[in-house]
Amino acid sequence: MLVRKIDLQITQKGHDTSSGNKAGYFQIVGMATGSEKLMFVIGHCCAIVMGVALPIFQIFLADSFDAFAEVDKDD
Repeated sequence: MLVRKIDLQITQKGHDTSSGNKAGYFQIVGMATGSEKLMFVIGHCCAIVMGVALPIFQIFLADSFDAFAEVDKDD
């Protein structure tokens, strides 16, 4: 829906969109409504939090997971 609206606005300004030129990220965000911009910000923040949280989760719980591994210490 948003892409169609942007494509229509670009076409109305006299630019040909059929040549394969795509709208850039900032051009798309610039034409978004306030609620859509808010969703972009929330999505980016959640992606950053998960990108940081998953490696930290693995670092802190690695010892706990190792406790469940069968280790033969007699050899």
